[in-house]
Amino acid sequence: MRVSSHPRAFPCMFPPLSKRACFQLVLVLSALLATASAALLAYGEDPYWAQFDRGLGFICFTHRLQGVLATLSVLMCLTVVALIVGGRRRVWWLIVLGPVQALFVHRLLSNPMRDYAIVENPACVKAEAAAGIRDSDAVVGVQFGDVAYAYPYESLFTTPVILQSIHEQRFILIWSAFANRAMAFKVDHEIKLGELQLVSMPANALLLYNGRVGQFINGLTGETTKHEKPAGFHGAVQTRKLNWQQWRKLHPGTFVLQPSQRGPTAALTPSYPLHRSAATQPTGTQVIFAPTTRPVAIPIESVGLEPANISAGQMQLLMFRDQETGLLKAFERRVNEDLFPIFRRKTDPKRPAVAMEDQDSGTEWSADGKGIEGPFKGEQLKPFAVEDAVNWSVMKDWYPDLQWVTPTPTSGGPGNFKNPGETKRRAPKPKKITD
Repeated sequence: MRVSSHPRAFPCMFPPLSKRACFQLVLVLSALLATASAALLAYGEDPYWAQFDRGLGFICFTHRLQGVLATLSVLMCLTVVALIVGGRRRVWWLIVLGPVQALFVHRLLSNPMRDYAIVENPACVKAEAAAGIRDSDAVVGVQFGDVAYAYPYESLFTTPVILQSIHEQRFILIWSAFANRAMAFKVDHEIKLGELQLVSMPANALLLYNGRVGQFINGLTGETTKHEKPAGFHGAVQTRKLNWQQWRKLHPGTFVLQPSQRGPTAALTPSYPLHRSAATQPTGTQVIFAPTTRPVAIPIESVGLEPANISAGQMQLLMFRDQETGLLKAFERRVNEDLFPIFRRKTDPKRPAVAMEDQDSGTEWSADGKGIEGPFKGEQLKPFAVEDAVNWSVMKDWYPDLQWVTPTPTSGGPGNFKNPGETKRRAPKPKKITD
């Protein structure tokens, strides 16, 4: 028996649609596509997504396609209007475009990033001409060359990215308010104000986009989202967080950015969801961040006037707060390449500059890490850059290997940190006696 190959020999799985049904299907699909594009445009960069594994990538993907999404949504809206007019449908069909309009309004008016801005060379005044800044107000201080700048927290809250030029040199300051971290870098003239965009604050870190090279820059780590150095960024510039009175005392000739409006004058707690758990520590806990081979977080209240001897992986550190200014000081606890002495506080009436001694050799040291008297006289401890008073949970989110170091009393006295695998200290080599 021969089977016919005629198309009508097999019944159609789906009955043919009427012209009216096809028209309505296209109309509904166009409205849905317009709404979906507008929804991505309105909510695709929300910091909420960062708590998921691919959330940061989704935020970056949405930002790259924001022009495409806006164009597609508008075209689909025009298609809906054309179908209604051409098909002589009732005007009430236009109600399907209501959600699209609402999403566009949200994007334009309710986007939280609209409250922040990037500025270049803001007007700064000398310290003696500053007005409206209280002594207790927190500032971020930057020493760039021979010029000092102070940026109050309340100014940085609305302008978290500042490009500053001094003669032919430039630096960029990036402030992640909800992590209480400020980072500054020397940049070249390829970094232009008009090419930088504020994208979002995923996991409480400020996210920038350099449109010229297509790079996303994490303001908390100072790296791109691919963990590379951003194009045009060079060496890091040290920043310090302290109050206005302290900074003005250290730098009487400083320039200061006067706040244009009242805002937060102290550190803020995290505001957006995090991806990783902050373990057993409270979300608002502040720590000292030491960017060693394996980053270390030290409870901020555990470092005071007494020298704290810290073992951070392969790095041995010394930290304490200056008795006069209260500022945190940190040094590498290494002498003669292979010696790691333990330090303790000491005063000497005959030598006012003495601030501590190492118990291994008895050498007396100044608060600037210089040996004053003893076997290590003339030695200079190498300063180590640490970040004071940053938020533990946010830093743990962006630095998964961050280790919490808890101080415990040791034979060296309070202020010493007993960590597993601490490098063994060696006694200082005796000096040769010559006739």
